[in-house]
Amino acid sequence: IESGQMTPSLGTLEKIGDALGIKMNRFFLKANGVEELFSDPFVKALYDGLRPLPLSRWEEMHRRIKAAASDK
Repeated sequence: IESGQMTPSLGTLEKIGDALGIKMNRFFLKANGVEELFSDPFVKALYDGLRPLPLSRWEEMHRRIKAAASDK
């Protein structure tokens, strides 16, 4: 799949998404620099440590970051 030698079925994409902890629609979104961000070792380590948190905690962190950014 990675090398473009085969095209996965939707069922296969769903299983890959489940294994990676991402929604299937992520496979169809245009890249937006997130990959570059996660190539940074600090960001990757931070994400790896926070990844197990429930969605509600991620949403809370997002709200706080947005609020902090608007306080410039």
